[in-house]
Amino acid sequence: MYAFFTLEEVQLANLSFFHRKEPNKSINADEAVAHGAAVQAAILTGDTSEETQDLLLLDVAPLCMYIKTAGDIFSAYAKNQPGVIIQVYEGEQAQRKDNNLLEEFELRGIPPAPCDVPQIKVTFDVDINGILNVSAANKTTEEIERMVNEAKKYKAEDEAAALRIQVKNGLESYSCNLRNSI
Repeated sequence: MYAFFTLEEVQLANLSFFHRKEPNKSINADEAVAHGAAVQAAILTGDTSEETQDLLLLDVAPLCMYIKTAGDIFSAYAKNQPGVIIQVYEGEQAQRKDNNLLEEFELRGIPPAPCDVPQIKVTFDVDINGILNVSAANKTTEEIERMVNEAKKYKAEDEAAALRIQVKNGLESYSCNLRNSI
């Protein structure tokens, strides 16, 4: 899925996000790019001067990166599956076959469980040298139990709120009926 925005739409979104604070438009875009490139060069060469010590420059990957499933949390597809193959792609094309397969690796050691129970989290990280690191981990049983307990907790709170509303509506109905009978 791709989305296209005009400069005006981005500016309006920024105004909304920053509580109607008007952006500073006096900065020349070319100069900003040049300053950013100079800062990046200084950081990459190990410059520790006062001008750069408090700066944090984050780099981005030039193409989208994704795995061969929808979303970046996925699960085993078979009961008691001991591992999963994770395929990492980069590209902007709508069909996976038109993009570049970067790497394929296997996450092993998944404890025996019904399908859809193991939750596998895949993390992408681009380090300061532009190296892509992809890691995958099986969410532990404790994490899954914590999420289930949270769901149970909120379910109890929701049921209590529904009961309060039901009791209130019942009392209001009784009061209305009593008033109409007098």
